[in-house]
Amino acid sequence: MNSLNDFDLGPLTWVKGEIDVACNAGIAALQAWNGEDLTPLKQALTYLHQVSGAIQIVGLQGVHQLGSAIEGLLADMQSRADLRNADSAALAVRAVQALQGYLDNLMAGAANAELALMPIYGEVQIRRGAEAPPPSELFYPDTGLRARRPGGEPALDDGERGRAMRQVRSKYQKGLLRYLQNQDAAAGLAAMAEAVRELQALVPGAAQYTFWWTAEAMLEALAADGAAPDAWLKRLLGRLDLQMRRLAEGARQLADSLFRDVLYCLLRTPGGGERADAVRELFELERYRPAAWSGVDEQRAEALRPMLGRLREVLNAAKDHWLHLCSGRKDSLDPLRASVAQIGDSAGRIGDPALSTLADAIRQVIAGHADEAAQNEALQVEMATAMLLLQHGAENYFKLGQDFGSHAEVQAGRLRAAVSGEAPLVAAPGEPLLDEIARQAQEKLLLAQVTREIQSNLNQIEEILDKFFRNQQDRGSLPLVPSLLKQVQGALSILQLEPAVELVRVVTDRVGLISEADHAIVPDELNWIAEAVSTLGLYVEALRNGRDDPAGLIRLLHPEAEAEPAETSVEEHLAALKEGLVATVDRLAEGGEADTLRGELRADLQRIAQDADLVGDAALRGQADEVRRLLDDNAATDTVRVATHALAGYPCRLRSSPRRPPPRRRRAPRRSTASFWRSTWRRPRRFSPAWPSAWPACANRPRPTTTSSTSGAVSIP
Repeated sequence: MNSLNDFDLGPLTWVKGEIDVACNAGIAALQAWNGEDLTPLKQALTYLHQVSGAIQIVGLQGVHQLGSAIEGLLADMQSRADLRNADSAALAVRAVQALQGYLDNLMAGAANAELALMPIYGEVQIRRGAEAPPPSELFYPDTGLRARRPGGEPALDDGERGRAMRQVRSKYQKGLLRYLQNQDAAAGLAAMAEAVRELQALVPGAAQYTFWWTAEAMLEALAADGAAPDAWLKRLLGRLDLQMRRLAEGARQLADSLFRDVLYCLLRTPGGGERADAVRELFELERYRPAAWSGVDEQRAEALRPMLGRLREVLNAAKDHWLHLCSGRKDSLDPLRASVAQIGDSAGRIGDPALSTLADAIRQVIAGHADEAAQNEALQVEMATAMLLLQHGAENYFKLGQDFGSHAEVQAGRLRAAVSGEAPLVAAPGEPLLDEIARQAQEKLLLAQVTREIQSNLNQIEEILDKFFRNQQDRGSLPLVPSLLKQVQGALSILQLEPAVELVRVVTDRVGLISEADHAIVPDELNWIAEAVSTLGLYVEALRNGRDDPAGLIRLLHPEAEAEPAETSVEEHLAALKEGLVATVDRLAEGGEADTLRGELRADLQRIAQDADLVGDAALRGQADEVRRLLDDNAATDTVRVATHALAGYPCRLRSSPRRPPPRRRRAPRRSTASFWRSTWRRPRRFSPAWPSAWPACANRPRPTTTSSTSGAVSIP
């Protein structure tokens, strides 16, 4: 069951106090400003710069954009007399308060939907004299997710692929023209969707396939919606044509901003059929929808969020205690009863009848029948289902359907029936959500039991191998390892985890080899076995937390497999073009061959202008056109250099020494907590044959906990 707020609050918690201090100081400086003295404006700018830096570390891109815009407004107020007034100061204060309030709501359990900041962000940008930002400006979904491609890529050479893509693009352009000229707009959308569907069979790589699969879903949704296009949508469809052109020319880079805009269009456009629903599910688009879009009373929501957060917290503890009790750990009974009492108290404070119904049923059954948990399988499943349904209600409280109350009543009845036997425990007709949660509750119980047994066996295996690694002459216990591995293999087979099963088979064979007295042991052999057992342990622990990521297992099984070509975005290509442009103009300023270098500048500027159109950056396109105009007018080299450095975002000084400015540091794309752990623990080891003396001190070190980000309406964390 995915939380709408799976944003990792840990880093934000570390810096939240400093952010609040800086925000409050900035607001105080602005409120004390007399309208003339620039010192308070400079102070407020310094404080906001600190805020933006802290937010950038946390990874909230949309919030960071708002902070940067506020910084820009404060800088403009110092340099522009027309903005140095009380209205600008009041707007800056409101913007800082909105930023601070958004972070407060995040900490209280609100969804991380940065689109909620669009209204104040737009006000700030317009006040500064910029055009109104596009509606998707603060929309940052995870574009790194990939759709499953049926079949493989077609075996086409570059020439064949390019010709086929040009034909598809021609079809798309005809449909686009009909749509833009309002000549049977529905037929135009259908023609564009057909062209995009054909393109999916031609494109190379998972990223391109996923993008065009998403674009087709967007076009189908637009056709079903039938609304008249606005200027933003027309530009978006035109940018799809530019991406096709780039692809037909042989470039594999994908514009990340275009991908985000396609997803945003799908977020705001209802309907569209199965494909559109599949895209929304894969990218979890609903979690980015601001509460205001759903008609939520924000004042009431703000008051309830801390209570809902507390309910989620005690539910997580109760679920763990329940699983332990079901496995026979009676010492979990008292902590479980304490957690369930807190669940009842938290649900009562919220005052929602459906939540209270579930909480009361859980409390009553735990009070009278908790000691039956280990023997009563029906009780195990129904209690887990009740807790998960209650958690679903707490996490999705502001988006619950009208039928949640009936779900709660039905599940409360099924829970009581599990201990009374008065009613048959059958699925209630017309309750698909409840039945799905019940199914996943069963999976959760099975997974908890099986992974616990696997971990127990892996711990024994590690102890035996550790003893052998200390003294390789002592093979006495090694024959026990294959039998333990066989049990692990059987448990993994129950869960149908084929990569893990295959790895266990290989480990079993290698342990069998080193068990033989006449086998010459190679250090790399021991390293691989240690790596494999360690990786299995981390994989199983991740399974218990709801994440099935076999990449580490596959890497050990097939180290020779070729990695897919690295995916780069058009934005990254643009950044490289800018750096090359600066290097070229600096060589020109240092007295290089003028005609040749000016020609290189024109060619690079042409590519930058095309990419600027593709990513929807009108300001960059304007800067590129201006530098080209200066070149065409044979402007002075220093003038061209200053304009070029401004385009690239580099400070420029007229200098006598030929020193190139340092390249600007680009931010890494936002990653989920799960992807962070995958990269950090890429080569995990719980023990190492290379350093046996260090093993006792690190054998029991804690492992990282990963968060699940699976798609679907309901999942189990």
